[in-house]
Amino acid sequence: LITNFSRYIKFEQSLPEDDGGSSKFGNPKAIAKDKKYAKDLINQLYNQINSGEITFEQAIQIENNDPVLGKNVYQSLPHSGSFDTTKDLNGTLWASSIRQKINDLKAGETTKPFVVRVANSTDARTTVESYFLVVRMDETSGSYSGMDFKDYLEQSQKRLGYKIYV
Repeated sequence: LITNFSRYIKFEQSLPEDDGGSSKFGNPKAIAKDKKYAKDLINQLYNQINSGEITFEQAIQIENNDPVLGKNVYQSLPHSGSFDTTKDLNGTLWASSIRQKINDLKAGETTKPFVVRVANSTDARTTVESYFLVVRMDETSGSYSGMDFKDYLEQSQKRLGYKIYV
């Protein structure tokens, strides 16, 4: 499940025409209002799933159809649905701020809602909170984690406790 709240965030690479004439673009109050709505929605959906009121699939449809942050509002961003973590997904599930959390999930596990930080500059030195995420891991296969080789090697060394001598 994804609830976006970045429509008014001014990213380094934003162009003047990106705001569409909106006085809310870059406005902290407008951003905070969207963030609160996104947080409330994802928490509501998460709680309804856990209580058995709705299925995960129904929660996906509710987010997709939401009039404030659904597909009609955030047309160019990913929305709730099934994802294959072996594919890029435009960084949705592989933002560096969440990579370890996804890698640690086992089949059948679901995360609690959490906020995701994304790069706010072309050099990725600064980040900004952009969306909330709940991930349910239906299945896992293979040993590839989606990380680049260096990160995967470092994680494996820590997890397995070995050293490499070259």
